[in-house]
Amino acid sequence: MIKFEVINKHAVTHPDKIALDDGRDKITWKLFAELTNNIAGLLSEQLKSDSDFTAIFISRNSMDLVVVGAAMSTLAIPFQGVDYHLDLTTIKTIVSKMNVSHVFLAKEFEDKFEALSSCCQVVMMSDVMYMASQLKFDNPRNRLQSQTAFRSYSFTSGTTGIPKVAFRTTSFDKRRFDYLTDRYDFKSSDVHLTCLPMYHVSATGWMRLFLSLGSTVVIHNYVNSYDLCEILHSKDITTTIMSPFMLKGIVEDINVDTAFDYFKSLRFLITGGKNCTVKLKNNAMTKLGPIIYEYYGTTETGVNTLLDPHEAFQYPESVGKSYDGNSVQIIDECNKPLATNEIGRIAIHSYMNMDCYLNAEAEFIHIDGLKYLVTSDYGFKSPKDYLYLVQRSNKESIKPNNLIGIENAVTRLPCVSDAYVYQNTADSSFHIDVVLNYYRPYQEIDELIQKISSDKGVKKVHTTVTACLDYTPTGKIKLPLSIAI
Repeated sequence: MIKFEVINKHAVTHPDKIALDDGRDKITWKLFAELTNNIAGLLSEQLKSDSDFTAIFISRNSMDLVVVGAAMSTLAIPFQGVDYHLDLTTIKTIVSKMNVSHVFLAKEFEDKFEALSSCCQVVMMSDVMYMASQLKFDNPRNRLQSQTAFRSYSFTSGTTGIPKVAFRTTSFDKRRFDYLTDRYDFKSSDVHLTCLPMYHVSATGWMRLFLSLGSTVVIHNYVNSYDLCEILHSKDITTTIMSPFMLKGIVEDINVDTAFDYFKSLRFLITGGKNCTVKLKNNAMTKLGPIIYEYYGTTETGVNTLLDPHEAFQYPESVGKSYDGNSVQIIDECNKPLATNEIGRIAIHSYMNMDCYLNAEAEFIHIDGLKYLVTSDYGFKSPKDYLYLVQRSNKESIKPNNLIGIENAVTRLPCVSDAYVYQNTADSSFHIDVVLNYYRPYQEIDELIQKISSDKGVKKVHTTVTACLDYTPTGKIKLPLSIAI
């Protein structure tokens, strides 16, 4: 999360400024430093008998989680969350493959305590926070010399199976934070909203950036779009990251005539992960102004391209260009670079790239002396070096098609509210689920979709009209395991 040294620096500079606000409680930078210091003291006692202390957490977003996470960072203890929707069997598999020594649970998930106790030590975060409030430790910085080298774990979404574990031995925070802060003029006066689940690396990454600046971070758990709008308005949020799913709900809920009055503080909203359709980008900027930014990246490679609002108007179907320290190559089946506008696999060279997977094989290649990580995504680059995605997390046995292009075109239809295109790995058939704004006969909808898909090179798509699409908290579409997403 963020180390004690950084917290204490802000505690000295502005002790009474609010550091964390979860809607029920607020803590100042001074109290944040004291609690982090005390928890680090508690944990360092444990480290004397357990030098291989590693931990994961199962928790919704909370102030307790941020404080415990800060103490973990202070002591260089790997600490990453797993999706609290995962079943116990999957969580146990992750614990086993990572050789995790401790699992930290939020109180609402204490029903998992007994089952997980059979494979590791389980700790209730509420107990840790209570002890931290009762005890007092000296400054923990003197204990840091005994800690091991930097280690970091992060999890892929796991929507098509057990999440992969990405492992890193180098922190990239300072370089990325300095670049983004300079590019977007982030300041300590910003009020940043964390509404993506903190088990998602993007949520914690952007939160760390603003905490490092001494900003106030508002911690929120997504309930619905009205609730999210209320937080943006009532807390005078200036910056946030959210999934396209969350952004879509906000855009549909707000009135273009009042948006600038109700969200006048909001100046930077970045989105990514799932395809952010052209229709959504345009609607969002119409209602909120030119404050919508987009990124492309993966758990394994960090944030690799950025698309600013002025670029979104010019190249709306793109996810932006690579920036400082990142290089994107489009490669063929022989791992050779392709020409512009040719579709192939996306390979990333970045200082943010993981070292390896702990529970799967990763593919690395060298191009012009640089080491690239080959992703499972497909796309192409324009002559001006903008990246266009066509399919994310494609199975290698399936020929890539411009499914995202179909999705963008279908959502432009006035009668369509939302859409998702996917391919079945069992028979290679194409499917699209659509949500309608208003009634149109199925035959008319299907004819429109078949024309669009044919224009994009897909001859037959099975159309399903549905009431809604089933999203994960981070904006992924939930599909059966036989479906490639």
